[in-house]
Amino acid sequence: MKATSCKIHTILIHAVTQYDQKQSKKKCYNCYALPQYIARVQEVVNDIDRGADIRQAIASGFLGSLRNVCLKALDLPKFEGETTKNWHYTPAAPEKKELICDGRCQSDGDCKGEVKPVLVWGRGFVETMKFNYCEYAIDIDKGNGYFVELQ
Repeated sequence: MKATSCKIHTILIHAVTQYDQKQSKKKCYNCYALPQYIARVQEVVNDIDRGADIRQAIASGFLGSLRNVCLKALDLPKFEGETTKNWHYTPAAPEKKELICDGRCQSDGDCKGEVKPVLVWGRGFVETMKFNYCEYAIDIDKGNGYFVELQ
């Protein structure tokens, strides 16, 4: 199924709401579960937006019959005999963190260009140092006689 994250979100919200309605008829119903399901749906959709496989994102976000309800709602094969080792949520796609420049230009507000991981060495360095530099910081260090290599 090819779907936008907005459509996936809507489908999953309907699925967890219907699941909660069925659970509400049982003796041990948790009236606080639906808000937790909805929050988890948002985490799963964010995971999908970061590039996670839809089925893996749902498997990471839900357990047991609720996981299979969500998979069925998206016309994906349910899990049979497969278990999740973690009882806590672990996103299927790694979070992408924005790199922040370590150069002196950062304090002056002069950062320019994309920030990239670099190795720097030269006079006064006992060993190679790792930094995150913008293009301006790379030019400054090269201009000061240091060797700067992109990683």
